[in-house]
Amino acid sequence: MTPGAGVRWPMVRWTRGLRARVAGDAEAGSGTVLVLSVACVVWCVGVAGACAGSAVVARHRAGAAADLAALAAADHAAWGAPAACAEAARVAGSMRATLVRCGVHAGVADVSVRVPFPWARLPTGDAHGGLPAQVTVRSRAGPASGGHGWGYTDGGSP
Repeated sequence: MTPGAGVRWPMVRWTRGLRARVAGDAEAGSGTVLVLSVACVVWCVGVAGACAGSAVVARHRAGAAADLAALAAADHAAWGAPAACAEAARVAGSMRATLVRCGVHAGVADVSVRVPFPWARLPTGDAHGGLPAQVTVRSRAGPASGGHGWGYTDGGSP
């Protein structure tokens, strides 16, 4: 038997650029589609991760601003509610937040602070047409109950 006898070689067609293409090759270009699909999925996951991370950062910024504004209002509660709330608004503004609600009763300050959410224009398919535009956090601050605030209830000093 002669070498190569009975073996049928595929028909080769030369295309521009001196690349050979086997006639009837149905999978030509499927690697490109696969790579583009994987790249699209990776991009979508990255955008979703950035959006979720941005929401977490906005929530933490709002929490920090609310806590500091409540502490400032409680510190100025002795001068009355208007002065305490003005100080809370100043502190919240310095943290790029907006004071939404402020109340002072018996030395306890209760404030709500709003921080804008930077990715608010992304469509999510809900009835409102996107993610919430702002994050709102409530915080309270006032004197410690049952002592001086240092853990000493017997009148001692640290």
